[in-house]
Amino acid sequence: MRRLVYDCEISRLIPISETEQISGYQYCNGWTDFENMGIAVIGICDIDSEELVAYTENGILGTRPINDLVGLLGEFYYQIWGLNSRRFDDKLMMANDLYDLQTDHDLLDLIRLSAFGSTSWRDTPKSYRYDLGAIAQANGMAKSGSGELAPKLWQDGKHQEVIDYCLNDCLVTARLIKLIERGELIDPNTGKKLSICQSQKIKVLTLKQPWAWAVFNMGKDIENRYWTDDYRGKLYIHAGKSYDEAGAAWIEQQFNVKIPNNLEMGCILGSVELVDINRDSFNSPWAMKGQWHWKLENPVALKNSIPARGNQKIWEFETVAAKL
Repeated sequence: MRRLVYDCEISRLIPISETEQISGYQYCNGWTDFENMGIAVIGICDIDSEELVAYTENGILGTRPINDLVGLLGEFYYQIWGLNSRRFDDKLMMANDLYDLQTDHDLLDLIRLSAFGSTSWRDTPKSYRYDLGAIAQANGMAKSGSGELAPKLWQDGKHQEVIDYCLNDCLVTARLIKLIERGELIDPNTGKKLSICQSQKIKVLTLKQPWAWAVFNMGKDIENRYWTDDYRGKLYIHAGKSYDEAGAAWIEQQFNVKIPNNLEMGCILGSVELVDINRDSFNSPWAMKGQWHWKLENPVALKNSIPARGNQKIWEFETVAAKL
């Protein structure tokens, strides 16, 4: 099985704003307008041999036609890698009916998991950068240009410059993949070595504080909701960033306790087993009339909470398995 890195450069500029557009150039309608971005070049790099191949619509300047790439991927099995390709390049491919070219492994996800335990950019520590330029520089490599300028260069007729830039990004990404596989990739923000971590997707429910705290410290065995769900099984409890003052007063009065100051917020605290949901109170003092009662058992707090941005309903979160 061959392992390939792919990267795309678009042919139309992405506008910063409606008023900041350069006269005489073609633009799409923004970062999500994949249908109208256009494909200038698709670069491919074999990770192990570092063989480079470029594909363009008409096979210009010694490149191969994009249709050849479609046939190749349809005939053989490849493992596809990229950097941030799940969020950009894959969507560009889908919008252009290139369904075979989809990422199996995204290097950016692997780096984020190893560095701070989450694949979401929202959980990136403040002031940290994980773009290809920063990662490459920290590991003794360099990009040869800017992806934001590539559409302008393409429209200026500087096709070879864009092709070379795209292929260089592919080569740099391939070499970074081999570094992280050996546990030798340098984090551009901390200087620490990163390696591939086994990841795991978990089911999570966000609770306001101090209700989340009460699950692990007060025996709170019922979560009250105005809605139900079919899911049963392990459920991780996330402490949201808002605090329920009225709920805190009720807990302190009902159970004659003092809730600690400075409760953790904006993080996953631990797991429970969601064993049932119905309108029966289960004889619990935590059950409230008129709501669905989620029966929680076996609370297990994490040794170290996992920073994460909350969400509504039951949501999924990918993190390093060793952290759970």
